[in-house]
Amino acid sequence: MQQTSLIVWVALLLSQAVYVGISVFWAPESSTSPVTPAFVSALFLVSVATGSGAHFFWRRSQAAQEEQPESENRGAPGSVFANQIIAWVLDESVAIYGVVLAFLGFEAATWGLFSVMALALMLLHRPSKPAA
Repeated sequence: MQQTSLIVWVALLLSQAVYVGISVFWAPESSTSPVTPAFVSALFLVSVATGSGAHFFWRRSQAAQEEQPESENRGAPGSVFANQIIAWVLDESVAIYGVVLAFLGFEAATWGLFSVMALALMLLHRPSKPAA
């Protein structure tokens, strides 16, 4: 199960690099949309809530992992993996908000904040070896 968690985590982490590449090379140069800066603030607040939710699920996965004996950790600890997946998907959504902003024509300094925030969340929520 540890190997599967690591593979999924690395794949999601690498997809964030793809999002940045898409934002840099294919997003429009300037804003062609009548979107206001208040939209960025709203997305930022949603990102904070999403990151908090991700951390909640990450803590649940860690608690479930600690409750299981070592022999069960080698099996299929569904609640651990399910909570990890939910946390990582929520982390990933923050990066997607950045891509949306890039395609709405916002500057890299604006959408890049979301990419950095998503990367920090993914690194915070990296899989670890089960406690012995």
